[in-house]
Amino acid sequence: GYDRYGVVWCGMMGCSVVWCGMIWCGMVWCGMMGCSVVWCGMIWCGM
Repeated sequence: GYDRYGVVWCGMMGCSVVWCGMIWCGMVWCGMMGCSVVWCGMIWCGM
């Protein structure tokens, strides 16, 4: 789920937090933590 380059990549791509959560955090990690895709995007990918 975690990608240390996620924040930089998302900034370059100009994608939303939701998109970042889906790509960089992934549904599997989100399922394990019981968090939403948006939450994953905010924590793991960053704003």
